[in-house]
Amino acid sequence: MALKKIFLHISGWQVLFWVATIFSIGFCSQAVWQLYQFGQLDRSTKAHTIEWSVEELSPSAFALGAQYTFFVDGKAIDGETRFRKPYYLNQFAAQKEIQERKKRSWPVFYNKKRPAVSSLEKVFPLKSCLYAIMTVGISLYFLILKKISASN
Repeated sequence: MALKKIFLHISGWQVLFWVATIFSIGFCSQAVWQLYQFGQLDRSTKAHTIEWSVEELSPSAFALGAQYTFFVDGKAIDGETRFRKPYYLNQFAAQKEIQERKKRSWPVFYNKKRPAVSSLEKVFPLKSCLYAIMTVGISLYFLILKKISASN
């Protein structure tokens, strides 16, 4: 009975506001975490050795991976990266991409204070940041809509 009274007092904008706010918190958390990881990789050097691999994510999705060694202040450090998209539809396509990637020189991005934190890939999380900004904007829109409707 008490729940029925609560739900009778909730308007449509409140439901939309809270749904948008929950999504906003999730997207903002994800964006902040990815920005933190991006910011950690503040130095780069050349990879000394790279061993490529193919990882099966599902029967129709294969990701590239690499184990590598690089040197910081004369000390050898090992690292491992599983590349983000693109994923490949079959192992043959992934192996073909590995042959192309072997021809290039690869930088290793690492953290100056903790060189063990490293990656061959440093990508700014643009998509996550845009989603966070959009969901915050949508939440603010519903909040402003409430203020406007309350003043009428």
